[in-house]
Order: sequence, then C-alpha cells, then structure tokens
Amino acid sequence: MIVLKIADLRKSYNGKMVLDGLNFEVPKGEALSIIGSNGAGKSTLIKCALFLTKPDKLIEAKNYFNNIQSKEDTYRPMISETDPPPVYLNTEIMEKYRDEMKKFYFDETKYDTYLEQLGVEYPTIKED
Repeated sequence: MIVLKIADLRKSYNGKMVLDGLNFEVPKGEALSIIGSNGAGKSTLIKCALFLTKPDKLIEAKNYFNNIQSKEDTYRPMISETDPPPVYLNTEIMEKYRDEMKKFYFDETKYDTYLEQLGVEYPTIKED
C-alpha cells in the first residue's frame, strides 16, 4: 500500500523553478529522507505534500477553470420556482400500495418500538 505518492510535482516562485517534475512513492512501513542544499526545494516539497502551498499544476488548473472553461458555461436550473413539487409524480404509486404498506405503519398502542412490531429482536443489557 502506498502512503504517499508525488507525481510530476512542479513548483516555482517568481519564475524560478524550485521543483520540476518530481516523482516518488513511499510504501507503508518505509521511511523517507529528504536531503539537499539550501534552496533545493526540501521545504517546498513538504509544504506541497501537506497542502500548505499550491503546486503550479493546481494553480494552472484553477486559472483555466476560472478564466477559460467557466466563462462559456452558464448555470441552467433543471426546475424553476414555478414548477409544482414532484409529489404528484408518486400519487398513483402511493395509492396503489397504500393498503399493502399499512402493516408497516408503527402502532404505538400495541408495541413499544417499531423493531418489536416488525419482529426484530435486538440485544438488551441485563441487569444483575
């Protein structure tokens, strides 16, 4: 089982690429050691893995969605405020099975619980 997977991670700051296409997996039970010189991207890797900073692909995807894709899309509701509630669709079905379903209605005059009415036994705590 893989507990951490980094795939094609890219991150830049002010046009300077810090992480460029980083890929690795950490299987369960394995340890990971990150070494490198100052400015190599160790802290950036950890921040991206913990979602404390956004990788470049995430920023690019969000920009694409906000600035390109969603500009052409418009929200069109499936129903309007003047549409009647959909209860009328089930009226025939409800009438057809109403008598048959009455045996499942809870009768509080005969039973303490709905489970008892259905004949379901459930565990109880015995007092000593």
